[in-house]
Amino acid sequence: EPQSEIALRGVPPEFSDFAPNRMVFQRGTLYLVSTSGLKIVTADPEGTVTKFYDLFRLFDLEDKDRGNVDLGGFSVDRDGNILMTVPVLFRAYVLSPDGTIAAFGKPGGAPGKFNIVGGIARDSQGHILIVDRLKGSLLAFDRTFDFLAQFASSGRKPGQLIFPDELAIDDRDRLYVTQAGKRGISVFTLTYAARTGR
Repeated sequence: EPQSEIALRGVPPEFSDFAPNRMVFQRGTLYLVSTSGLKIVTADPEGTVTKFYDLFRLFDLEDKDRGNVDLGGFSVDRDGNILMTVPVLFRAYVLSPDGTIAAFGKPGGAPGKFNIVGGIARDSQGHILIVDRLKGSLLAFDRTFDFLAQFASSGRKPGQLIFPDELAIDDRDRLYVTQAGKRGISVFTLTYAARTGR
């Protein structure tokens, strides 16, 4: 049964064209994003806007880039950090609640480098996991964005992926990955070697 509708209140004038197409609810806050408009609005459950971000400015893009840059992956970790990937820039971004933004990533086919990045999420240890759609792989980075490992590959055998896209991590560090080709969702258990702390 429908309960109610929420209308955003307090949207700034420069966000009058804001048309979100993804949403995350994390610890009492709604995170709304326009992946093509490169804008994020956070709001309380009643719809009152609490923060807003123009990613076009934060990414330091030029006017010629407007309309040519979209977000690939989007998630929010337990601490309210917003995690994003931008395929055409071969970059991943972490936007902290105080508005500080950090970026990492380089283009390339070697392990740890990005081809076409998609979903992004953070596990309970603070590691960042990123989908590389073209490689059919998952890349893991530590808290300081140092590359840790790449796993899975493109294919139809167990442990392989067909054009993976989005991912999610549960409280037991199980990683859920969506994929194409009627393959449904693959589930991985994240484990770390005790001697390296990774």
